[in-house]
Amino acid sequence: MDKLLSTVIGVVIAIGVSALLFIGANMLFDQAPRRWKAFNAIVGGAVGTLAYVLLAGNHLMEWYYVPIGLVVGAGVGWIFGSLEDRSHRLLLGLASGGLLGLLAGLFLNETVEVFVARNEPLAEIGTFPPLDPLGIVVWVAIGAAIGAGIWSLRGRRTSIVQPVVFFATVGWMIAVWAIPDLGEGTRVEAIIGATVVGLGFGAWVGMSPNARMSERDEMARARASTSSWPHRSPS
Repeated sequence: MDKLLSTVIGVVIAIGVSALLFIGANMLFDQAPRRWKAFNAIVGGAVGTLAYVLLAGNHLMEWYYVPIGLVVGAGVGWIFGSLEDRSHRLLLGLASGGLLGLLAGLFLNETVEVFVARNEPLAEIGTFPPLDPLGIVVWVAIGAAIGAGIWSLRGRRTSIVQPVVFFATVGWMIAVWAIPDLGEGTRVEAIIGATVVGLGFGAWVGMSPNARMSERDEMARARASTSSWPHRSPS
């Protein structure tokens, strides 16, 4: 009963926070060119919250850790909004992503209860992944190859590094969290597995340049056009 109550409370909190973030983002979208840092803080907070809500919703961590994702994500988003130097953005992405991943590994519950069959007690399974070096190399290489292939199909207009990093990180996630039998690893392996995921996605975000003023104006115009569309009279 206590677990059910805590889950319900956590879901209500998560929905409330998500709703506030959504409303805040809509309010700020029109003003993105003038309040770019605040807009980035909302987006960063939403991403950090969503990541930790997914973990908590699957009982992989406790709900009271979710605000950490919100605070870290919002803080990093605010800084990203004013950071122009590409190397500094990359370092910030690595540091913030690595931190969120490290904390997720530290907060990860060692076991979770899962439904097996009707009228049967919940089964308890482990969550720590065993790191398989060969499997990691294979899946990271497959992910990197997919990223390079997509980059080539899209005309090679941008750097190859960003899509390769993104899909290599997805490959790492598959090799560490999807393929092996969870529960056979250690806390250290879980921390390594989660931290590398954070580093990969953090680097991917950090490689993106800050939006130019013309791009911010375009975002505001697109938002205004979308908002007014339902109210337009047919011509």
